[in-house]
Parts: sequence; structure tokens; C-alpha cells
Amino acid sequence: MNAPFGRPVYVVGAAALTAFGMGWRGLAHRLAGGERPRTRAVPPLGSEDQPCEPRHLKMMSRSAYLAAAAVKLVLRDAAVAALNIPPADTGYFLGVGASGGDLNELESMLGESVVAEEFDLRRFGDAGLRAGNPLFAFQLMNNFTLCHAAILAGLQGPNAAFFSRGGGTVTALREAAFAVGGGDAPLVLAGGADSALHPVTAFELARAGVTTPSEGAAVLALAAQSNDATPVRLLRAEVLTDGSMAPSPTGDTVCVRGTDLDAAFGHTLAAAPALAWMVALDLLAARAAGRVRVETTGLDGVTAVIELGKEPA
Repeated sequence: MNAPFGRPVYVVGAAALTAFGMGWRGLAHRLAGGERPRTRAVPPLGSEDQPCEPRHLKMMSRSAYLAAAAVKLVLRDAAVAALNIPPADTGYFLGVGASGGDLNELESMLGESVVAEEFDLRRFGDAGLRAGNPLFAFQLMNNFTLCHAAILAGLQGPNAAFFSRGGGTVTALREAAFAVGGGDAPLVLAGGADSALHPVTAFELARAGVTTPSEGAAVLALAAQSNDATPVRLLRAEVLTDGSMAPSPTGDTVCVRGTDLDAAFGHTLAAAPALAWMVALDLLAARAAGRVRVETTGLDGVTAVIELGKEPA
């Protein structure tokens, strides 16, 4: 059997947070029906779904919070729990967006960094930094979108955060698949989390003509084994460097395009490809297809394709 990642890689769990709420089942139906969420923000989570204590939130960006919630959700998936793989052996690769720090903290730091109405780097390194909360750095560093979830869940396997406006998230999936296929970890999480609702990000997008900022997070759990009689396999995950897309497949393969999701859910940046994967899983779970191809082109212009299929174990 063809195994492009060294050996077969199975999808054993998934989690998603969108403006529709928590969960990935039904996303394909919503997309096909032209349904639109009432808001661009992920609705508030229940107490049992919160990824951390309230005191931890002062260290987390919105993206980090969404990523941590998605990781908590996927780890309690029954199929993932049944594998009984300890967090210390679990890997984690994530596509992340720009930092999203508290604007009040930023304004305080900038206010103390101005001399004669101009920004002064020396003053910023002294009075500016001292004007901010020391914990503010954990909001600003975008790799902490991954780190907070890893710390909270105790994940200690191979890991990496990839800055993404689309392509980096697919690279995260590829790295996760190779980690599983190469035997570096028995269980690896992969996905993306981002919020385009931060005022700075929303302004950046508006200048580029994007008027539908949104947010979300989605994570796949990949493993070299599955207890499902007809498991979902990751058949392909490829970033197309020349931007060309192979002809659309035929037969029982259904094609999901990221542009359709942007129209439905809004622009979720680093989370967008991962949310498209959730739609693919929903199609497979509903037996609407035996194989699904996901084509995405992010705001970075990077084109990518992944394929998921149900095959006998």
C-alpha cells in the first residue's frame, strides 16, 4: 500500500472551533446549504470545555486560547483516549498567525517610548518595557499559540509552530505526518489556530481588501494505528511551490475548496486550511464520499492540497 509518509498515517481524532460553535460534524452540510454564522467570533465555551483557569488568560492571546481549547477537545476524543498514549509521547505541530496582544498594554508601552513626538528605541528598551506587564510577552510571542496548549496538556513529543497565512498550516500537517510515519511519535496533533478579529489584524486585512475577518481553530490527531474498521487515512499533504493545481479528481472523490469556506466562515488565516480538513472529515463520516481532496490557497498565495480517504485497515 502506498505510504508517502513512510508508513500509513491515520486520522484518529479531530476537534474544531468555528463561529458556528464547537465541533466539526455538520460543517459540510452548513457549507452546502449556504448557511452563515451570526457572528465572526467563536461563541463562549462552557465551563467543562475551558482549556485553562481564568488566571491563565492574562498570558494568552485569543489564538492561543482557541488552540488550547481545540487540543483539550481532541485529546478527550474517545478514539484518541483509547490509544492510551501519554502526553509525554505526543507531538504537536501548529500553524499560527500574528501575535494579538492586549491593546491597552501596547498603548502603555508605546506611550512611554516616545520622545519629542517620535518613537525612541532606547526609551522603549527601558521605560517602554517597564510600563508593560512582564507576562505580556507570553501574549505577544506567536509561538506561544502552540506553547500554551502544549504546557497545559503536557505534550512533550516533537513539535513546531509555523507562521501561516495558509501554507504554514499545511506544512505543520506534513511535519506531523512525517513524525508519525517515521516513528518519531505514536500520536501527533496538527492543525491551525488564529483570530483575525484583533483590531491590528483586522486593519491589516482591510487594507488588503478583506472585509470578513473571523477566527477559529482545528486540530487533527494522527497515529500509525487505528481501531476503526474503515479508518480515515491521510493520503497526501502537499504544498505546491509552483502554484499549479492538478486536475480535479473523478469517481468517488469529492473536492473541497478553501475559497468556499472563506465565503462561509470568513477569513481565519492560519486556521483556514485546518477548518477545510474538518469539512472533509464530515463528508467522510456522512459517507458522502470515499475520498476527499482539499484545495486551499491562503492569503499568502501559497497553494496546497491534501487528500483524505476511508480504507480498510
